[in-house]
Amino acid sequence: MIDLDVIGIRLAAPEDVPVLLLRESGGTRLLPIWISSVDAAAIAIVLDDSEQFHRPMTHDLLANVLDEVSNGKPGTVNITEMRDGVYFATISAGSFVFDARPSDAIAAALRLEWSIECPEQLMDQVGVEVDRSETDEVEKFREFLDTVTPDDFENENP
Repeated sequence: MIDLDVIGIRLAAPEDVPVLLLRESGGTRLLPIWISSVDAAAIAIVLDDSEQFHRPMTHDLLANVLDEVSNGKPGTVNITEMRDGVYFATISAGSFVFDARPSDAIAAALRLEWSIECPEQLMDQVGVEVDRSETDEVEKFREFLDTVTPDDFENENP
């Protein structure tokens, strides 16, 4: 099994379907999973460390139930396969294994800080090879864009 890190959610354009990007830990391959906007929002709340709602949302409830089922012990999300363009996943919690959509499973796993993994065969089949330095540079540039203001570009010598 390959351990996966959640890199983030990307949109090529506002009208595009969100893509959840998972990278093999310590590797250079990405596993892209197209997800709904609702699932992207549920994942983004955790990734962005956004303010939590006063009442539990659906993925918070799922995480709470999984935590109880596993008796507080860490579980695992396994992206098991892709069949006819659709990804499949399981959630292992205690002695239970649940069939799940990858986006739901990952939204819960992020809330619980559980590991996410996939079989080597799946990564070989659908993984996308990227140059690690290129993705690091893109991430640094995105961080810069998140912090820059128009005042940063004012000319000191008019």
